[in-house]
Amino acid sequence: MKFVVCKLCQAKGVDSKDFAKNYIKNGKCYLPGKFEIIDGNRLKFFKYAFNHQYRDNLYKARRLWITDSFGACSYMLLNTCLEPTGMRFKETDMEKEYQFHFGGDRQFRLNSGRADIVVDGEVIELKRETIDCNAVGQLLRYLKSSGKLKGRLVAPAIHPDALYLILFINQLGFEIKYTKVIIQATKIV
Repeated sequence: MKFVVCKLCQAKGVDSKDFAKNYIKNGKCYLPGKFEIIDGNRLKFFKYAFNHQYRDNLYKARRLWITDSFGACSYMLLNTCLEPTGMRFKETDMEKEYQFHFGGDRQFRLNSGRADIVVDGEVIELKRETIDCNAVGQLLRYLKSSGKLKGRLVAPAIHPDALYLILFINQLGFEIKYTKVIIQATKIV
């Protein structure tokens, strides 16, 4: 499945030049996922297929950036609060991968919401990008709602303010930890 980046810009509600202006350096995209330019005969075929399938016009384009679903998700979720339908696979993939390795219950229902995973008396909250203070607060709500004291935040990065908040909360009797993960296009490490 391929996504046309100019259409992603429209869906994100930003200028059509946003992607090229902010995420392309030296002709390459530095967002996660596979991005490529199509032009020439390949573009002619792609435009014909796209226009026929979606009844939408790409006739004026001389070159198009396209991406896979991982790239589309990384672009759509960057610097925005939009959660486009069908683009939420990354966090759920993290949940499935974590559950596969460590067990537990996914999307565990609590009074205060749904915890991503609960395993061995520990509430796990996974995030696609950076853990912030809101994520720490969310985990704390889940811990209070479940009556558990152990929690874990799992993400590629954590904001320094969130680390200080975790230190403070742990002094109150909770045991919250942060685990760094590396997300690759094919797997979570």
